[in-house]
Amino acid sequence: MTQERTPVRSYQNQLLVEGRDEELFFGALLRELGISDVQIQNCRGKDNLSIVLLEIAQDPDIHLINSIAIVRDADLSANGAFQSVQSALRRANLAVPTRMLQQTTGNPSISAFIMPDNASNGALEQLCLSALDGDPAMICVEDFLRCVNGQVAAPPRDQQKARIHAFLASREDPELRLGEAAQRGYIPWNHWAFGPLAQFLRNL
Repeated sequence: MTQERTPVRSYQNQLLVEGRDEELFFGALLRELGISDVQIQNCRGKDNLSIVLLEIAQDPDIHLINSIAIVRDADLSANGAFQSVQSALRRANLAVPTRMLQQTTGNPSISAFIMPDNASNGALEQLCLSALDGDPAMICVEDFLRCVNGQVAAPPRDQQKARIHAFLASREDPELRLGEAAQRGYIPWNHWAFGPLAQFLRNL
C-alpha cells in the first residue's frame, strides 16, 4: 500500500530518491546548502520510481511544479541506471532528458543524477567514501577490511557498504546508518567530491 505523501502543490521542486537513507542524507545536504523549497520524495526502492512519477504526472497541480530531479544509484552500470530512469519517465508521459544532469525544457523540467558521479558504477556509499578519504579512521577501516577479506570464508559482497559501516563504527555513536550520520554532521559537506551533486541541487 502506498504511503500518503505531501501534495506536490506545496513544493515547487521535487527530489525523488531511492530510500530512507537517501531521504535523510539529502535532507541534511539541502539544509547545508540553504535550499528550502525542495520536497524529498522517498520512492521506497528504485523499482517504485515509475509509480511515484505517475502519481506526480497525474496530480492536478503538476503545473505548479518547476522541476523534478531524480537521484538513483548506478549499481552495476551508470548507463543502465539512467536508461531505467528514462523508461520510467516515458511511462509517466513526462519529459525525458537525453543525458545525465541535463535539464529538460518546459514545466516541470526533469533532470537525473546517477550516483556516485554519473559515470562510475556504485552508489551513494562510494560518493561518501571519496569525501572521507582523508579521515584518519579510514586507515583503520582499510586495515580491518584487509584482515576480514583474508580471514573470513565469505567476506562482505559489497565492499563499499562494508567500508561505510566500518567508518560509522568509528564515530561517537556507532549505531547510526549513513543517512542518520549525515544528519549528525559526520559527513564533510565541504569536500570537493560533493561539488557536482551540490551544483545539481542548486540548479533545481
